[in-house]
Amino acid sequence: MMEFPGLVDSHLHLLSMEQKGLNPAVCLEEFFRAGGRWGLDVAVDCQNWEKRLAWGDGESRLWFTAGFHPSVASAYKATDWDALEVQTQHARCLALGEIGLDWFRGRENEVSQRRLFREQLELAGVRRLPIIVHNRQADRELLEDLDSVSWSGTGIQHCFSSDKAFAKAALDRGFLLSFAGNVTYPSAGNLREVAAWAPLDRVLVETDSPYLSPVPVRNQPNQPRNAGVTAKFLADLRGLSLEEVLQTTGDNFARLMGLS
Repeated sequence: MMEFPGLVDSHLHLLSMEQKGLNPAVCLEEFFRAGGRWGLDVAVDCQNWEKRLAWGDGESRLWFTAGFHPSVASAYKATDWDALEVQTQHARCLALGEIGLDWFRGRENEVSQRRLFREQLELAGVRRLPIIVHNRQADRELLEDLDSVSWSGTGIQHCFSSDKAFAKAALDRGFLLSFAGNVTYPSAGNLREVAAWAPLDRVLVETDSPYLSPVPVRNQPNQPRNAGVTAKFLADLRGLSLEEVLQTTGDNFARLMGLS
């Protein structure tokens, strides 16, 4: 197994990995054995919070977020919001997310998606937490909502898949751009252009496990150690050493999340 000393997977989903037939504990063990520095388990709703935390028992390198994915915008309840407020105050919760807008699936729920996004932005401001942003084909509306509330924090544009114009707008607002396995796909020429151009001190890598497995493991469920494959791809794309990409992206994550 190839080693990636200092690797950070800035976005993974342990519950979804389990649903896809992976053993999260084994996958995490392989990730850390390969040199993993930190992993961030990202929420899509408020369910199974205690189960998620249990995977981090005794493992200081695994962190968590709390938040509502846009896909649940039309279904969440007041009691869910109460749970979110509690979860965001947990000592292992580093960020609020993943939150955002998705017009690929769910455009019919645009009103509820945008309301939920703005409400979570305001909560992130109160908690002083960075945000993890889900954006699928909603560049214009996402920027409108980011600029419409009193939130003035920063965060991650997760699984960045937009163009250079949106990348510039996100960077201007203080965001980091996180690249996933889709940057390795042959059809991702425009995305690779952004990945080659973006300032390295504003770049992260992620897996979005169990989704978006990079080439050459594209047909397998993704897992955290594969963030190293994406890091190696970015290093080659930019003409840099793998060590520099691992060190810088790891330091970027630490700086954003207030880790030492």
